[in-house]
Amino acid sequence: MRAYGGGAENFNFEEDFFLYRLSYRPDSGGNPSLAFRIDSGAFHPLAEILEDPRMVELFEAGRATRDVNVAMIKAESNDFVGLLLVLYRMEDFALWEPIPQHTLHPIQTEPSLREFFHSKWLERLQRSVEKGHVMRKVDLHDTMWKIGNLRKVGNKWRWVLLTPEELEACGFKRDFPGYLC
Repeated sequence: MRAYGGGAENFNFEEDFFLYRLSYRPDSGGNPSLAFRIDSGAFHPLAEILEDPRMVELFEAGRATRDVNVAMIKAESNDFVGLLLVLYRMEDFALWEPIPQHTLHPIQTEPSLREFFHSKWLERLQRSVEKGHVMRKVDLHDTMWKIGNLRKVGNKWRWVLLTPEELEACGFKRDFPGYLC
């Protein structure tokens, strides 16, 4: 496990990745938004995971797509700094997700906001997943991801926006606008 505090510009995208260890929740009642929990999340050296031949095969299977994506993003964005590789592991399941990283917007470097975003982030994420929160845009032009959950309507699971009362019960303000996307 590694610790980083220097921002995306100082991260070694070629040698490190982020690993989420997940586990299934037998108490989910079939609700896809409650299907798993996040047991841990931390940075690791890429060499550590690539000691497993199955992981090497999975990693290499996505290399060509990652390389094309990096080239496209570099051509379109002058603030792109690299792809953060995130690995989700759960029993025999593994999924790599490459997430483009850009230099921080000045508002994100403001000390009190940096402290908020970096303190107890894993606990906040675990709590949100435990409650089955699912973020999504309500309409195409939204700049905010709204908080909802999946509820069974007939025989299908449908996303439903949390009410002001439900937001408050989860520790948010009643008029919480959502998360900037």
